[in-house]
Amino acid sequence: ATANYEEAALYNLAVSVTDVGGLVTTETVLVYVRDVNEPPWVGTTEVAVVENRAVYELGKIEAQDNEQTQSGLSFTWVSTTPYGDYSAGTCTSLLPAAAVAVDGTVTTQAATSGYTGTSGCTVRVNVSDGTNWVLADVAVDLKEHNVAPVLNDASTTIDEDHDIATA
Repeated sequence: ATANYEEAALYNLAVSVTDVGGLVTTETVLVYVRDVNEPPWVGTTEVAVVENRAVYELGKIEAQDNEQTQSGLSFTWVSTTPYGDYSAGTCTSLLPAAAVAVDGTVTTQAATSGYTGTSGCTVRVNVSDGTNWVLADVAVDLKEHNVAPVLNDASTTIDEDHDIATA
């Protein structure tokens, strides 16, 4: 079994010793577990941005730490890598002013327009509890905005006794 301070700070371990003559002695050994600051871990692996939004909150990166709440963690944007049909330049244009707030909220300012496809960028984020840190990759998917069709004003002329539906 692995000792875990968050589960128990003290374990009672029964130790038995048998000699060659068959006599047995059993004693209880107290095992004290020292609390160790463990690194945080990240639960969010994907956020999305819809094209044509000026300022858009992509989502919140959820992270946890055994020793403190998420509010005690800090988040830092490390790098961006493309996937799918994207190039590094596309990621830079997709997320030109992207940021991760101290609370894990990810925002961006200029999603591309006219987007079609299934590509995006992987953002590497550093999550720290002040002592330990972990790098996490979060997929930022660009979602196509459903644009309403446009019907231009039109007029036509037909002869009388003609079916309007076929004009």
